[in-house]
Amino acid sequence: ALWQDIGLAQVDAEPQMLLQGHIFCRYSESLYLIAKSEIGMVAEKEVWQGQDKLTFFDGQLILKIEVKKEFLNQQHLVEICFRKDFNSSLKCQPIGRDKSRSIKKLLHEYHVPPWERDKIAFVFINGVLHEAVGVWRCETEFTELFRTSLI
Repeated sequence: ALWQDIGLAQVDAEPQMLLQGHIFCRYSESLYLIAKSEIGMVAEKEVWQGQDKLTFFDGQLILKIEVKKEFLNQQHLVEICFRKDFNSSLKCQPIGRDKSRSIKKLLHEYHVPPWERDKIAFVFINGVLHEAVGVWRCETEFTELFRTSLI
């Protein structure tokens, strides 16, 4: 049944099968087994208050934040958001890319599986998308001053 329903599904389909608390998924010609409890987890948007680390999803996502002194010398609103917090048609230009693309298209181009997309932390500085942590960084005025990484 796994092969019939998932392996032989149409190439552009994203088939899934539930089995004993796990979900078998196919994405980009690969088969994945994911705990059902990991899908649909939700985190709330958080405003950065100067912490070195931020934790989301009960400790499954830990962000390390490094900033340069020049950034701290000015007031900035830094928000850590998730896909539900903004419109996925929002555009940005990742470093090294020649033009802006929508977040939705970029997540696809960077081969982020659909069930992982809601767990990506997006950093906005003064309302402008700065990075999708662990996936891409955008060309912004803060590119060299504010850096977030996964722990």
